[in-house]
Amino acid sequence: MRTQWLFLGLFVAAAGTAWAQTDEGFESDESGFGGEVEGGRVGLEPPGADRAEDPVLGEVHQVERGDTLWDLSSRYLNTPWYWPKVWSYNPQLTNPHWIFPGNEVRFYPGDANLPTAVDVSSDDLDIGDDLVIPGQVDDDELVKAVGAINAAESVGRSVWTAYSGFLDPASDRLTGRIDDAFSPRYQLDDFDRVYIELRAPAEIGEKLAIYRRERKVNHPITGASLGYMVSLIGQVEITENTPDVTVATITESYRPAERGDYVGPLPEYWGRRVQPTPNQVEAEGYIVETLADLITLVGEYQMVLLDRGRADGLEVGNVLTVYTRGDAYTGRTQNLPLEQVGRVMVLDVQETGSTGVVLSSARALDVGDRIKAQIP
Repeated sequence: MRTQWLFLGLFVAAAGTAWAQTDEGFESDESGFGGEVEGGRVGLEPPGADRAEDPVLGEVHQVERGDTLWDLSSRYLNTPWYWPKVWSYNPQLTNPHWIFPGNEVRFYPGDANLPTAVDVSSDDLDIGDDLVIPGQVDDDELVKAVGAINAAESVGRSVWTAYSGFLDPASDRLTGRIDDAFSPRYQLDDFDRVYIELRAPAEIGEKLAIYRRERKVNHPITGASLGYMVSLIGQVEITENTPDVTVATITESYRPAERGDYVGPLPEYWGRRVQPTPNQVEAEGYIVETLADLITLVGEYQMVLLDRGRADGLEVGNVLTVYTRGDAYTGRTQNLPLEQVGRVMVLDVQETGSTGVVLSSARALDVGDRIKAQIP
């Protein structure tokens, strides 16, 4: 089990860590766009815990320098894995990757999703003397439905696809690169104009994803090179084509973009709800990387990269079982059986790899855990 700490952006950076970044240049690579931008990152020390108490809604924390949703969830709810719920209950936090001093984060007591409901007995209601109970209702006063009314049950365990990443062995999705920007700032955000080099012309109004190559990925079992882990950090819209460069505007940023980031088509299922679908094949493989930021262990609703994809018969919506073996305390694995520890649903499929979200986990999952697709 890996113990080193890594930096990346989804489900721990999605906990809202504040970071400073330095640019150390980039080298040439085989993609045709030059190399990736690399840099060191310096973390900020977490502050002490100051709290304000709301008698109805629970505790309110005023964010201080260095706070993250991950750390705050651990402090207030005794587990960091509740940070997605905390974010969902605080709509004023538009981006979980970036929370700033002065923001207020509300924590509900226990596992409650909403403030405690107040039940009122009908005996306690003061109806008053002005209440008029209607008698016969004329046909003209009825509300009528025109056409059929269709209702469908919400599919359980469906997932809305948003911020994600994928395993890229050949840069097929990376069709361009942000070379320059109008802003003098190092980090680029919404409404910034950027100048892009594209392999093929793009139409005015076309939307592209902003991608970042995070790091090289080797197979945890065989050691073979699997390419790069790529994360989706925002979107741009093409606004102008000149003879020398394509001009675009950043329309959405999930993390600050930088010169040297790549662009390419949005994933097929981006912004759509994915529901479980029956497996059509049986396949076995491994979790080869995580989209966690600071740690490699992952839990529910975090993203993982798999070494099986379209070539192995996997499809979006397939649910795979996760297995591991060994004593997590002693680290011994020899002669111990495989144990089922979780389930992963496929959200995005490449030819030789896939991106999945953890639907359930009996304990923290890790790179090197086995996955298995079984026909029901």
